[in-house]
Formats: sequence, C-alpha cells, structure tokens
Amino acid sequence: AQSTKRTKPNTSLYAWSSTHHVLEHGLRPELRRTLRLLRAYGVDIKTAKHHLLNSVAAPEFPYTQWTNILRGLAVDLDCVFSGQYSLGRDEKRVEKLGSVEISHRALVPSKTVQNSGDWVIAYQRTTEATSYAFPHRRPELEAYGRHILALFGALSPALQQRVIEYDRAVRRRVAAKRDLLLTDLDHFGDLKTQYIDSGGANVVGEETKVGQSSRNSNRASRRQEDPCRRWNNGVCPSQASKCRYRHVCLACAGNHTVAQC
Repeated sequence: AQSTKRTKPNTSLYAWSSTHHVLEHGLRPELRRTLRLLRAYGVDIKTAKHHLLNSVAAPEFPYTQWTNILRGLAVDLDCVFSGQYSLGRDEKRVEKLGSVEISHRALVPSKTVQNSGDWVIAYQRTTEATSYAFPHRRPELEAYGRHILALFGALSPALQQRVIEYDRAVRRRVAAKRDLLLTDLDHFGDLKTQYIDSGGANVVGEETKVGQSSRNSNRASRRQEDPCRRWNNGVCPSQASKCRYRHVCLACAGNHTVAQC
C-alpha cells in the first residue's frame, strides 16, 4: 500500500534560505518577536483562531479580520467600523433565485471610514485586537495612531480622505514587509506624496476626475438652457422633452420659432 504521509518540505532548498537567517538575525527585537508569533500561528491558523476566540480576555472584533491579524496582513478598517454597527458576529445576505435562497457573507461593508472620527473608532479597536495577539506591538501601534491623528489635524476637514488613503497604503506596505514597523515613517515618504501632497499621483488624478465631472455637468446644464437652432429652422427630429436644447425662440425665448417672432 502506498503511504499517504505528506513529505515534509526541505526549506533549506528555498532560494531565499541562504540569506534568510543572516538577515533575520539583524532585525530589531520587536520584529523578531512578531516573526516568531506569526510562524507559531501560521502552523494552524484555524486552531490558533479558535483558541483565541475562546480565550477569556479576547476583545470584540470582526471574525473575518482576526485571520488577517494572525497572518500579519493589513486589517480592513471599513470592515471593523462596519462591524461596530452589526447586530451579529458576521452579517449575512440572503438572495433569492427563483425558489432557491442563496446565503453568503457580505463582502462590501455596510459602513465605511469617511473621516477622522470614523478612523479613530476603527483603529482603536484594531489596536486592541492586534495587541492581544502581539502584545509587544502596542507602543508601535499607539505611536503610529498619533502620527495619523497629527496628519488629520494638519489638513482641512475636506481633505481627510487623503489621510485615510495614506494610512491604508502604509499598513499594506508594512504587512507586506517583515523588516518594517508602522513607526518607520521615513520609509513612507513616497506614499505621503502620492496620497496627501497636492502634486501626488492619486491626488491629481482624483482632482482631475472631479474637475472633468464638474465641467461636463456645466456643459450639460448650458446645453439644456440654450435654444435649439434646428427647431427654430423647423428641422429638429426630437420632441421638446427629449431634445438636449430648449424648443424656444432664438430671439426672445418665447414658445415660437424665430421666424414667427
């Protein structure tokens, strides 16, 4: 009979193994502690999550986002904020297809982080949950929180969405790197430029979209106010309710053509 036992992978053959131990030894102590816990949880995420959720002091936190924490991934603050107003542990949606009902988890949060107040609510809950799984990270998380609050305070309330986007980008970068802390602010200068500064790629792109939308709206408004030249010449194929221009006199805006004025 063939053995069903899985062969244990030989990690020493991985391309990055030759430099891995040297680089890890040079990491700051808090980063090494994070790596050790991530590996411990990663052996069996399901068991780690079950054990965590049944521990007495576990803070209230969206079920799906616990997995991100235990895997070292970026938490979705929209889901955390939305969960603050959820009646259940996870919101479900039920849709009908004929006589068949399909139940699924809500993939789009019912509420999203829109301003500094929303962000504080979501981030404080995330700090508590992350610190429960990684106690040594609390000073880092709190210091980073103060950095984001300072940015909120430095910008006009109308521009707070820029800080929210910047924060999301920073947390994603840190989650993708095992040699960075959230407090390594000198590593995020490009993200600050991209998402907050007036010349940033995301900022300029968004302003361009808003400007184009406004110009298109203004043009549409002007078209609706202008008299229809074709109607005045007796050749407009459209009814008054469907024509993009007004069926009024070119000369006096009366309810007759210019020839009848």
